Formats: sequence, C-alpha cells, structure tokens
Amino acid sequence: MTIPAVQLGPRAPRLSGARPPLSAAAGLLLTGLFCAACAAPRPSPPPTPALVRLLVTDLTEPLGWDLALAYAEANPAVVVAPLLAPAGSLAAELAAGRADLALTADPDPALFATPVAYLPWTVVVHPGNPLAALDLDTARALFAGQLTEWTALGAGPGQVQVVARAADSTAGQAFAALLWGAAPAAEAAVTRAARLAPTWDALRAMVAENPSAVGYLIGPALDGSVRPLPLRAEGRPALALRQLLAAASAGEPTGAARDFVAWAQGSAGQAVAAERHAALEPR
Repeated sequence: MTIPAVQLGPRAPRLSGARPPLSAAAGLLLTGLFCAACAAPRPSPPPTPALVRLLVTDLTEPLGWDLALAYAEANPAVVVAPLLAPAGSLAAELAAGRADLALTADPDPALFATPVAYLPWTVVVHPGNPLAALDLDTARALFAGQLTEWTALGAGPGQVQVVARAADSTAGQAFAALLWGAAPAAEAAVTRAARLAPTWDALRAMVAENPSAVGYLIGPALDGSVRPLPLRAEGRPALALRQLLAAASAGEPTGAARDFVAWAQGSAGQAVAAERHAALEPR
C-alpha cells in the first residue's frame, strides 16, 4: 500500500512558545511569597536628636565649639548648637526661651550659673622680640602708653606699638580688668594710640607682622606666629591671667541641657577644656 504524501505549506502550524499554565498550588505559593515581602516591616528611621541651643560670645565661642564637637561624639543623640551673640543680650535671649544655655565670662546675677572652665589670656609680642618675661607693672606701663621705647627694656631699638581690641568691647574690657584689677578707671586703660583689631585673628596677624608690636590674646587664639610673654609679680615666676567661664540659664537646666553641663564639668569635658583652656580645679 502506498502512503500518500502530506504537503507542508508555508503556513504549517508551529508549536506554541507560551508557557503552560501554573498549577493552582504553584500560584498560591508565589502569591504568598509576594504578600509576605510586602508585609515585611520597614526599619524605623533614627530618632531626631535633641537640640541644645548654646549662646556663645567673642570670648567663649572657642570653648563652646570644643565642647559641642566632643559631646557629639560622646552622645550622638544630642546636638549642641553654639550660637554667637553679643554678651549684653544673653540674659534676654535666655529669658525669652530662644536659647537653652549660654557660655559667659560675666553671668547676669539673675541667671543660674555654674563654672565650666577657665579662659587663659597672654601678652604677646613679635617672635623676634628678645624679652623673656615682663613684670606686671611694666606690662601695665606698656599698654597704657607710658613706656614708648623698647630700648628702655633692653629689647633693642623701636617704638612700642600697642595692638588691642576696642576699649568698649567685651574683650577690651575683660583684658583691662585682668591687667589692672581694681585700679581706678582713669589708670586702667589701654592707650588711645593702640592699633585696634576687630577680631582675634586680626590682632594676632598685626603683632606677627610688626617687630615693635605688643598685644594680648586669649589662649585658644594663640599660635606659633607670635610669642607669649609670661608676667611676673611680687616675686612669683609666673602670673596667670585667666577668667572663669560659666554655663548660664534662665533657671536650673533640665533634660538634655542639664546632661550636657554635667558632662562638661566631668572628667571627659574637663579633658576637652584643658586642651585650649584651663580645667577647673579638682574639688
């Protein structure tokens, strides 16, 4: 018997490329996995750090930043934000609730205040000045304009050029009080012939570039471009000029502000303060 041939034309049927339908069990399994992924809990965002608003002045800004940066490493859950403000506005800002704490060298009697560190001051001259130290009375005469020639001190030729902050500034008033103490106001004044510097950086640069200059700096502003001159008085080899800095608030601090002050007064905070300031004496 002869089997008839089958002609396969151009439209011969092909096998379908579609996947066979999923079984009911497989479909349920995939659906369950998808729903489980959707229902998985997302990680909670980190909590918002507590904010401590810390007012600082021209004198206390370096300590404020030193403590704030160190505290951020020790306690990331709290942000201490130093805010520069005029010294005369601190009490009003605290009373209005626009800040939690203030670092100040002259706390208002109406405020709660507790000590944090000491701010050191130093008389500075050009690195080429040959003097090793100054008597306190000599330093007063220099800054008052009563000694005008370096030859009178054996420091070589040249007219003394006093460099200072403005007499009515917080810095100028603080230095006069430290250098002259309770002397009458007419005597406790830097000469009007002084060159005035608007900032600590400017004062340091003006002394560094003038071999005849004498000025003063707070400890945190001191660097190798100028040379500090120790002061001597009443037979003591060194006389420290320093101011007590305090943390102040409208009332006794609470919460994160209280924790920050306690840390600053503790061993960790005092170690930070001692790097560029002077730590409190042990109790």
